[in-house]
Amino acid sequence: MTLTPPFVELVVFRANTRCMNDPGPFKEVRDMAARTTTVNAMYWGHSVQSPSTFLWLLLWDSFEQCVLKEGTSSYYAELVNSLDALVEDASRKIVYHLHFSDHPLLSCIESPITEFSISVLDDIQHLDTWNSLADLIIADVRATCLDGFFGLAYASPLEDVKSIAYFAGWESSEAHMKLGAGEEESHENFRRHCEEFFPYAKHIQLHHICFERHV
Repeated sequence: MTLTPPFVELVVFRANTRCMNDPGPFKEVRDMAARTTTVNAMYWGHSVQSPSTFLWLLLWDSFEQCVLKEGTSSYYAELVNSLDALVEDASRKIVYHLHFSDHPLLSCIESPITEFSISVLDDIQHLDTWNSLADLIIADVRATCLDGFFGLAYASPLEDVKSIAYFAGWESSEAHMKLGAGEEESHENFRRHCEEFFPYAKHIQLHHICFERHV
């Protein structure tokens, strides 16, 4: 099947000491991907809260473009091995494929600060309720019309419908912290829907990231 761009490959990993002490090797990995693939753009950054947590985003035209890279390119194993040499525990590295059909991803990751979270559902039987609450929370965020909010995007990975990856663009971490703090109806709805959403989550991780575009 062909998916409308942007189609995103998301890599999340905890960097080892070598990667933390020397930015060169990870740049070499990104350079290798840029040289040997038809990737449209790449962004990367690390968590403000947990500096050893890195995110790497590769933007593709289609799912097929990414699969072709993984399935037929002789360099792919070398690329994976080079990245894994910079990872604290390769078995815990996350690789997701996401399709953002209706949401402005670039406005999120090109903002001064990006809020990023992955939420994992506890039981597949709650999937419909989970997705409905996620849609309500997204609508609440947009309705707050906060200063310093630039946009949001979310999608479930093709590999795991029980997970939701969420990106929101902000002027600053402080601007994000104002979300839900007001007394307006949209803020009240946001707090209420989050309280309903969280009990269904087996795991939630949240980070603030300053993404850089790889050039």
